Amino acid sequence: MKTGFRPARFFVPIAMVMAVSAGALLAQGRTEETAGSLAALTAEVRQLRLAVEESARRQTQTQAISIYLAAQQSRMVQLSTRLDAVRKELGAAEAASAQFVSIATNMAGDLTQSMPPRSATRRPAYCGCSKTRRLPPSSANNGSGSRRPSWCKRCRSKKPAGVI
Repeated sequence: MKTGFRPARFFVPIAMVMAVSAGALLAQGRTEETAGSLAALTAEVRQLRLAVEESARRQTQTQAISIYLAAQQSRMVQLSTRLDAVRKELGAAEAASAQFVSIATNMAGDLTQSMPPRSATRRPAYCGCSKTRRLPPSSANNGSGSRRPSWCKRCRSKKPAGVI
C-alpha cells in the first residue's frame, strides 16, 4: 500500500467545504437582494392599487358630471324650443297689432271724411271753471245773456273763457 500523499483525498473535502460555503454566501446575498426587491415590488403594487382606486373615483365623478351636463343640455333644448314658440307668438301679435292700428286709422279717416266740417265759431256750452262739465240744455241761456250755468258757483263772479 502506498502511503503517500494523495491529493484527491485532501482536495475533494476542501473543495466540498468551499462549494458549500460559497453556496451559503451566495444564498445570503440573494436573500438580501430578494428581500430588497420584494419590498420594492410590494411598494410598487401598493402605488398601483392607489392609482387604480383614484382612477375609479375620478371615473365616478366624470360619469356624474356627464349625467348633469346631459340634463342641462336637455333643459336648454326645451328652453330654446319654448323661446322659438314665444318669438313666433310675438311676431303674430305684432302683425295683429299693426293690422288693428291700420284698421283704426282707416276708420278714423273714413269718419272724418263722412262728417260735415265743424264751424270754427260754434263751440259747445261749457262751464268756464271746468271744461269737462257741459251746460244743461235748459240753462244754455238763463235770461241774463250769459251761457254760464246757474249751478256753477265759481263762475258766477267771472265770465268763462272762450264762451261766446
